[in-house]
Amino acid sequence: MSKVSNLVAILLIAVVVAAGAGYWLFSPKPTNEILNYTSEETALEVSRRTPEQTLTTSASSPTTTVAETVLWINVTAAKPVNYYTSLLKSTGAQPYVELGWELQALPDTTNATAVAKITYLALNATNPEVKEAFQLMIKGGTPNQRDFKYGVPSWNTQLEVLYWLALQNDIKKDDTLALAVAMVNGFWVTIGNNEVRLALQQDANSLLNFFRETNQMQRASGYYELESYPLEAKICLAWTASITPNYSALPLVWGSGYVDQRAYGYFANGTRVTIEGYRWNTVSIATLRTMRDLMTKNGWMHKEPSTTILFLEQYFYFTDRHLPGHWENVPAYILVDGRMVHDYTIGNVNWQLDFYLKTGKFQGQCTDESQWMDAWAKSWGIATTTIWRGWLDPEGKVRPELFYVQHFHPIFYDPSSASWKASDVQLDVSNNSQIADEPLFFMMFRPPIDLDKYFSSKARTSYYPQVDWLYGNNPNIFYWYPRMMTLNQIAGMFTSGLVTSEMRQWLLYS
Repeated sequence: MSKVSNLVAILLIAVVVAAGAGYWLFSPKPTNEILNYTSEETALEVSRRTPEQTLTTSASSPTTTVAETVLWINVTAAKPVNYYTSLLKSTGAQPYVELGWELQALPDTTNATAVAKITYLALNATNPEVKEAFQLMIKGGTPNQRDFKYGVPSWNTQLEVLYWLALQNDIKKDDTLALAVAMVNGFWVTIGNNEVRLALQQDANSLLNFFRETNQMQRASGYYELESYPLEAKICLAWTASITPNYSALPLVWGSGYVDQRAYGYFANGTRVTIEGYRWNTVSIATLRTMRDLMTKNGWMHKEPSTTILFLEQYFYFTDRHLPGHWENVPAYILVDGRMVHDYTIGNVNWQLDFYLKTGKFQGQCTDESQWMDAWAKSWGIATTTIWRGWLDPEGKVRPELFYVQHFHPIFYDPSSASWKASDVQLDVSNNSQIADEPLFFMMFRPPIDLDKYFSSKARTSYYPQVDWLYGNNPNIFYWYPRMMTLNQIAGMFTSGLVTSEMRQWLLYS
């Protein structure tokens, strides 16, 4: 009996050991990879859902998406690319179905790990702005060939930039910063030549890393963090070419080009943007880093963006550091990166920084200042865009007292109030009792997230708004407020702050 008991005990121990070993060998093992995610349903169960079931589930709560049903999207053991595109399509819900098709249509999506990251970002989101960003990308990321005199990609160029980012970098959960970088840079894939396309693959990734570094610096200083900004603020932050689609010596879309008065922009002349045009009109990562280092060294940044922006504008623009351009008299010229151009509306912030480091001066008028401030703000993670106001008469009458009321200047996102504001020093330009209540046009620059509209001939923004006014154009480069406004009304709007929900409507949906 004792031998039998011993044998039974040995067998029981062996069974327990075998069971433990089997569990250890065959159970799923979590890793530290950013794309691991566990939920209650398996991907197979998701694929068995009907479209109606999926839509019902995803619509039940604004913060619940198809994401909550995906299991083990794991970059360390990535499945084939078609696994992820099929998974997106199998949800039966938009924008995921269309995202699956558009990923499949990209010309170079051979890296399953990168596609897995995008799938994870879409399906595992808990922030509804991720879904919104993908919806906007699906809507506006593919150019319309009918608008162009040269061949453009037939695929989603914004999604292609996101794929490039996923090839080189981690994509975080709810990573709307990566989405914003991809959305605004599809513009360059659309109109740039092959040299621009190759440069962008590295530059977009470097920009994403720069902003992530800046976010860490903001956190360490106890400042507001850019990664917590709303989607429209991140879109403005990620666009590094300011108003150069319209205002530059080498305008990108249409506008008055000061290299040649017959020039109306690369796009309007039917010419692809060259690497010179790309480098001229975008703020390089090297420039942003130098600006950020100077901001840190000199103590120019503050927790409140309003304090930082006011200091920068007073330091550079409203002092003798500012060398005004000669737009109101006989034009003067200046040599910029080997080109002789007018000394205002230059568009080349990289040259401006070099000029400042050598001379202690800033060159140009308000168009240049808006581009200059835009770069300094973004070097420390402050989101900005530009507003434009002025007087026009559809009949072409001239009123000398209103000549100088036309003005460009930056507005910025204020995290403390979740609104967009402008500095008093800018809002007061040309404001006096004689003209404070005169009706003015009011416009706001918006980054190129809707490529179908941005290049439409029906939406061209001319250099002179009277042309648009007379011909009934609805410009897309600038949002044009539908009613005339006074200087006092504009000042009131951006002193109290334009709420982010209205800004989102103007920039993304109008």
